Amino acid sequence: CACAIYAALAKLPRLMDAIRAKPPFTGQLTFGEDQARYQHEIDLAVREATSEAALAAARQQLESAVKVEPENPYLLLRLSEVESQSNRPDRALVLTEKILELVPRTPELLVHRGRALASLQRYEEAQAVILEALRIDPYNLPTYTALVDVLRNTGDFEIGRKVFLAALAAIPDSGFVRISY
Repeated sequence: CACAIYAALAKLPRLMDAIRAKPPFTGQLTFGEDQARYQHEIDLAVREATSEAALAAARQQLESAVKVEPENPYLLLRLSEVESQSNRPDRALVLTEKILELVPRTPELLVHRGRALASLQRYEEAQAVILEALRIDPYNLPTYTALVDVLRNTGDFEIGRKVFLAALAAIPDSGFVRISY
């Protein structure tokens, strides 16, 4: 489905950049051109995978699968991601809440729910959900990015300061947390 393709494509540049940024690639005369061509191909693939038509096809396929297995959290999550990509956060939120009824709360699911809440401008709820995700796993680095996004809207920088100072005390060498702070 398009969302799975998009997720795979989103990871690919980071993986390939780590390889291509080292010799023998960097010593090639066409290195700059290769990098530009590579990025262009990734951009085209992401655009195609996230086009309205691709998202509609993915939604239809996933909705059919969910009718067969209505309690399959994997299918519900994929459908929720398609709804998020389609700028339908209300549907994404409903699906995410159903998933949370079926499986244990994880930081990833809570962040997904928090992002849907934030898209609906329910920032206070989004902040609370993301803080819950950090209580479950204070080492889940993407959760800090989600917190920063929400704090920009709530303006509750005192809570943000406390959270980041505690994180830096726990993982002082984390450049990710330091930069996010």
